[in-house]
Amino acid sequence: MSSARQKGKLHILEPRVYQYTYGPNQPVLRVGSGDSVTASTIDAHGFDRYGNPLTKSQKQKSETTTFQESNPLVGPIWIEEAQPGDLLQIVIKKILLDREYASSSLLPHFGSPNWRK
Repeated sequence: MSSARQKGKLHILEPRVYQYTYGPNQPVLRVGSGDSVTASTIDAHGFDRYGNPLTKSQKQKSETTTFQESNPLVGPIWIEEAQPGDLLQIVIKKILLDREYASSSLLPHFGSPNWRK
């Protein structure tokens, strides 16, 4: 483990707004190389650990688009030293579930990004 990683800062991310798109959204957190992030999120259907749905103010807004409200995203997170074309290493150290079950779907054109042109 590098010394930068050992000395990195810990950031706690409690999202206020969840995104439904990959894209040029404003960063919600800025971190340095070697920093760690602990993030809370919700389930793929938009419910928190208590079964409460997202409120209107917690959902990504657009004046021109109606979003498919599934798989809400936390972020984006800006990495200060990163440059276009850099290879980044992201390590997921632990995932803690807040309920006894999980679900997922994978159908044609649903369940994973379709970046083929």
